[in-house]
Amino acid sequence: MIHPCCGFPLRNGAIVLSIIDIVGSVFGSISSIITLICVIVQKVGDSPLVEDGSAGTGTPSSPSHRNQGITKLLDESSSAVYSVLGFVTLTCIVELILSMILLRGAKTRDVSYCKVWWRTKLGIFLASTAVIVFAFVVSDDRLDFAVGGIFGIMYQCYGLWVVKAFILELEFPTDCEQKGIEKL
Repeated sequence: MIHPCCGFPLRNGAIVLSIIDIVGSVFGSISSIITLICVIVQKVGDSPLVEDGSAGTGTPSSPSHRNQGITKLLDESSSAVYSVLGFVTLTCIVELILSMILLRGAKTRDVSYCKVWWRTKLGIFLASTAVIVFAFVVSDDRLDFAVGGIFGIMYQCYGLWVVKAFILELEFPTDCEQKGIEKL
C-alpha cells in the first residue's frame, strides 16, 4: 500500500490535518457568522430614504440604487438566504468539533475518536460532493465551481486516506508493517 504521508508518521499527518481543519473551520465559522450578521443588518437597516432625500428613487450610481438588488433578493427569498447561511455556519462549527476530535484521537492514539471523525467526514464528503456537482451543473460561472470544488474534493479525499491509514495502523500494527506502512 502506498504511504499517504511519504514515509512520515501517519500520526503526525493526522495531527497536521486536524490543525489545518481547525484553522479552516474557525475562519469559515467567523466569515459565515459575519456574512449572516451583514445580511440581517442590510435587511433591517434598509431605509426607503436615500441620500438625496427622495423616497427610493436613487440614481444608478447612488448607494441605494446599488443595494436595491440585494434588498430585492432578501425580500424575495429571505428565509432561503438565512437557511443557507445558517447551514453553512452550522457545518463549519461541526467541522471544528470534528477536527478537535481527530486531534485528540491522533495525539492519544485512540482509534475510536479517529473512527468517529472518519465516518462523519465521509458523510460530509459525500454530501459536499453532491452539492458541488449540483452547483457546477446549474451555475453560470462553472469554472469557479470546478476549480474550487475539485481542490476541495481532492483535499477531503487525501484527509480521508491519511486518517483511514492511521486507523489501520492503530488496529493492525503488525499487518501494516508487513504491507510496508511503517509505524513510527
